[in-house]
This record gives sequence, structure tokens and C-alpha cells, in this order.
Amino acid sequence: MSNSTARKQLFSPYKLGSYPLQNHLVMSPMTRNRAIGNVPNDLMVKYYAQRATAGLIVTEGTSPSENGLGYSRIPGVFSAAQVAGGRFWARVTKAVHAKGATIFIQLMHTRRIAHPLNLPQGAHMLAPQPLLHIPMHRG
Repeated sequence: MSNSTARKQLFSPYKLGSYPLQNHLVMSPMTRNRAIGNVPNDLMVKYYAQRATAGLIVTEGTSPSENGLGYSRIPGVFSAAQVAGGRFWARVTKAVHAKGATIFIQLMHTRRIAHPLNLPQGAHMLAPQPLLHIPMHRG
């Protein structure tokens, strides 16, 4: 396959199941840590809109539960402020769609890398098995 043919194919439309993509390019998820209070914001709307020349964007890891927050400033989709109040995820989606791209949200639960100081009041660290405290000895 020549470079010219490969380039044409890379930038040609593609159908991923029922999702039409404007090209074969996929932007993989990258943790940005920009969601103050775990709420998506204007900076995130701009960030994803700027990258909407890709055919498909997969968002940064987004917590579906307050128990899934393991480190600071990751977005969530579990509170009114995240999904209804500010409508920021709707604004992100609208901005990306306006430029012809498709966007999928990556649901993420931090599990064992969580730290209790990064969880909202009342949330608990969860993992697929009991969490053990293993002291680290230097010597």
C-alpha cells in the first residue's frame, strides 16, 4: 500500500458499528486532572472541541460513583452538578459533534489506587478484594 493510499484510507469516513466516524483516527484517553470538584468545566469543553478532528474521541477516565474517585480533579457522572446542573458533559458532546467527531465516555473506577483524602465525605474506598495495608520498610 502506498503512502498516498494509506493517507486516503486514514482520512476517509468509517462506520464503527452504528457510529459514523469522519475518519479512522481515534484519540485515546488521557487523564487531564482539570475537573475542579470533580465537575467538568469550560476548559474541558474547549479541550475536547480542539481535538474533534479525530473520528472518535475517548474521554479521560470518568467516575460513575463517588466511591470511584481515587485522586483529585477527575470528572464524574454521578452528581447533579456533573450531569444536570452545569450540563458540562452535554456541552462537551455538543462541541465535539459540531466539529463532526464522535465521543465516548470512559467510565473508570480507581479501586486500589484510591486515597481516602481524595474521596468526598461519606464515600468509601472499594476494591474487588479487601484492601490491605502493607507497611513499606526501608533498610
